[in-house]
Amino acid sequence: MILQSAINKCRKNKNIVNVVIAIIRNGDSIFIQKRTSNDFLGGFWEFPGGKVEKNESLRSALKREVMEETGIKIKKICKFISIEHSYDDFTVHLHCFLAQCCNGKKYLLNKKESKWVKKRDLKSYNFPPASLKLIKALQDD
Repeated sequence: MILQSAINKCRKNKNIVNVVIAIIRNGDSIFIQKRTSNDFLGGFWEFPGGKVEKNESLRSALKREVMEETGIKIKKICKFISIEHSYDDFTVHLHCFLAQCCNGKKYLLNKKESKWVKKRDLKSYNFPPASLKLIKALQDD
């Protein structure tokens, strides 16, 4: 009982960051981008997305983040999976959505390396630990 109380106290004191992620599909390909080396988890591949701002809905945050990062308009947005992952200083709550590419282009607004890859090839890329459950769920889908 004492151990559980200590664990709960640690959880309460740890910052929780809500992040939205878009699995953007265009035909049978999925859009991924590489984090720049000076970013947190630099050099890892990721799906576009970002932090949810205060009083912002998940879908609004998703559309905003994807447009800011890539210039891609998305449609047919569908909640896929939620994942929680703890790092040393914070816990990230990933809200993952499936979406269709609406405009068929990418503009690389943030100068990140990016590409369209087949779902089966996602395991060939180095993703952050929090994304590994998502990739497994995509493979099982």
